[in-house]
Amino acid sequence: FVFGSAGLDEIATIDQVDIVLNAIVGFAGLLPTIHAIESKKDIALANKETLVVAGHIITKLVKECDDVNVLVNNAGVNYGKGIFSGNSIDFARSEMEVNYFGTFNMSTLFSETLKRNGGAIVNVCSLLSFVCMPANATYCASKAALFSFTQALKGELAPYNINVLGVFPGPVDTSMTAGLDVEKITPTEVAREIVVGLKNDSYKVLPGEESKETYKNLIDNYEDVEDAFSKII
Repeated sequence: FVFGSAGLDEIATIDQVDIVLNAIVGFAGLLPTIHAIESKKDIALANKETLVVAGHIITKLVKECDDVNVLVNNAGVNYGKGIFSGNSIDFARSEMEVNYFGTFNMSTLFSETLKRNGGAIVNVCSLLSFVCMPANATYCASKAALFSFTQALKGELAPYNINVLGVFPGPVDTSMTAGLDVEKITPTEVAREIVVGLKNDSYKVLPGEESKETYKNLIDNYEDVEDAFSKII
């Protein structure tokens, strides 16, 4: 999801701020395909279709959107697989393609435009970027990779006046968490905190009280939190 020359002023005037999060979710109509994946064959087909379609669209976007100064990387998928789940390696590859390599590609392809214009890149990571939950092991690994990439990106783009903002929400009330019986925050809440983070040139946004509290606990008592999460299998 990209913003042109109006930049943050444009974001601030959008009534439905959750567009920041939702706009890219249905990118090229691929989300239904992703959710329908149940087998190794489906994963291979979806990955091939995703790469071909997304590649054409992104190449066109980069050429046409030469005034972009805010890039929001929010595409994501979570199959809820542990290490020893059936076909776990295939699900892991698919999650890496979307959650890590997708953001990698978007960020590098738009980097020259952003270097000219200045601005920001927003990477929607996860609270699970910091700690692994075995029940979601492959997803956690992809989000940990995304966090590491976000750190590197911040350093490499700092000389060009480009702020790189990592967003680390807990469960958000979207189709990805449908049926999950836990406390969730709304996409609008997340999006509003992203806007505040952008305006403040923040590096890290922790949307919602659960995210903030868990992160504080990780800083203060990492091994205890890690042990608690390791029991969620």
